[in-house]
Amino acid sequence: MAYSRVQALGLFRRLLRAREATFRGDVEALSASRTKIYEEFRKNSDESDPTALSSLYETGEGVIDVLHDNVLQAKLNESTGRYQLKMTKSFQTEEMPKTCGSS
Repeated sequence: MAYSRVQALGLFRRLLRAREATFRGDVEALSASRTKIYEEFRKNSDESDPTALSSLYETGEGVIDVLHDNVLQAKLNESTGRYQLKMTKSFQTEEMPKTCGSS
């Protein structure tokens, strides 16, 4: 499938939204992920090979899936010495505790 500029911009926006949802409240992660997304799109902005574009598009879709389904953030609670997990719905199961002890 040939990907258009409109589809690439849509992927770009979805990547930015996925990073915002995943890293909400984490200024450093938000900044680093935004920089990486911008860098990758700029680096590949002149790509015209349909096979390469298809691969890049699939990679971007894969990154969105990983951000939504495979990234957890934990913040150390100084008073308890435990980490508080920020979990999305895809992670919230009965088997996974809400906090983990620090090592």
